[in-house]
Amino acid sequence: MQRIEENATSPRWVSYADAERLYGLSRWTLWRLLKDDRIRAARVGRAVRLDCRSIEHYLEQQVDEFR
Repeated sequence: MQRIEENATSPRWVSYADAERLYGLSRWTLWRLLKDDRIRAARVGRAVRLDCRSIEHYLEQQVDEFR
């Protein structure tokens, strides 16, 4: 998994397609996590952008639960 580092060139908000590519999660999984309030998103017009920090936080929680 490619981790997005917090800097000026890294996006904070990404599209579903970018999130799928960056985190290896399917669109369905991302949608389900959003509906379950486990990750955050913003709608701008018709576009939806997912919050990278919330996705990374969710994945970190899964690591802790896996142990």
